[in-house]
Amino acid sequence: MNILDQRAPGRDWGGRLIVPMAHDFGGCALFYFSERALQSARYRRAPMLVDQIVVGAMGDYDTPCFQRETDIVVPAYVDHLTLNVTVIKSSDRQYLLYFGGTLKFDLRKRQIRKKIMDKKFYKHEDQQNLHFFNDRQQYSAAIDNSAFCIGPPGVVGWTGRVWEAIYAGCIPVFLSENTEFPWEDAFDYRKFAIMLDYHYANKLETVLGAVPLEERDRLQAEGQRIKNNFLYNPPFNQPDSPFANLFRILRKKKEKFVRR
Repeated sequence: MNILDQRAPGRDWGGRLIVPMAHDFGGCALFYFSERALQSARYRRAPMLVDQIVVGAMGDYDTPCFQRETDIVVPAYVDHLTLNVTVIKSSDRQYLLYFGGTLKFDLRKRQIRKKIMDKKFYKHEDQQNLHFFNDRQQYSAAIDNSAFCIGPPGVVGWTGRVWEAIYAGCIPVFLSENTEFPWEDAFDYRKFAIMLDYHYANKLETVLGAVPLEERDRLQAEGQRIKNNFLYNPPFNQPDSPFANLFRILRKKKEKFVRR
């Protein structure tokens, strides 16, 4: 609260609490591995969090876990500083696209990851890097040498690996529907990412292969310009940090709540 008093002065939040959630389902207060979470029909907002301000990765507004009026979507923390990347120019990269996510984290859209990994949907095998790497060096090399990094929905409508992709200069490709993304009120994602609906999962080679090389370089450059807004870099009080964006949105929400 001391930090909030400095960044968003005053404690009159209309009786609301600000609740950071590490849980996969935000305001529903469930983890992915909870048996209850495996049945979407049983999702419901935790009673104590109704009308409270939940801060977390959940931004799927077609579920009761996310309240657009109150909740705030923030980037997931990723250990990007352990990546060994050189940020090769996008038009000079070896592979068109990379995806190597685990198949089991597909609760948001069942089977979409399996479809992305299915090689029958690709005509030019040498342009795709579809391998899951446990080794951090191999993973670093994969995203450092791919023009596009696919970010399908996982437990929620996006995967945290997209922020590593931006850091590495790999243009993120979001496959998502009915999802709010971090800081989308301030950043036009179309300027640094490719935004697609679910049904493009088996058309990625065609869609991404049609993006001109100059456009790839432009998207990459914009991603490099704004990347710090999505990455947790010390010191954490920098003006373009995730925390600065969080406090900016909290100020806006507070003004709206107090006016009531």
